[in-house]
Amino acid sequence: MEIKELLKNLRTTVNKWGEELEPPATNLDISKIIADVGSTYSIKLPDEYIEFLESTNGLEFNGFIIYGTKNSELDPDAFPLDLMEMNEVLGDSILNDFQNIIVLGESSTGIITYDSTLKKVQYRDRIGLHRVDLYPSFKAMLKLEIDKAQ
Repeated sequence: MEIKELLKNLRTTVNKWGEELEPPATNLDISKIIADVGSTYSIKLPDEYIEFLESTNGLEFNGFIIYGTKNSELDPDAFPLDLMEMNEVLGDSILNDFQNIIVLGESSTGIITYDSTLKKVQYRDRIGLHRVDLYPSFKAMLKLEIDKAQ
């Protein structure tokens, strides 16, 4: 299942609840986040994450969060969805010893990271930051985590 199809199915689910997914990121927002992550962290974001942003600019679904290029346009009181902002906060508090890693999202028990050296998406324990799962791709992680959150 492709990312766009996965998000289309999720959009149907959240619409039944009277909620909406974030609109897609603009091309300008995507270009800016690619440049910001590259200059700040020397990391090239995975193509599948960019594909995700082209469908929805961040996701908050039943405690599963994937960051986008900015905070929610639909709900100003929603959990922060800004990738750069959240990595700055997390970098100051827990990621100081990690190089080549950027946090793409989180759940109630862990954080979703991208290791640019391994070119893999990982699920890490929130407290000790030990790797719990290594996903074959961003898409595989997204499908699994959405399935768990439903």
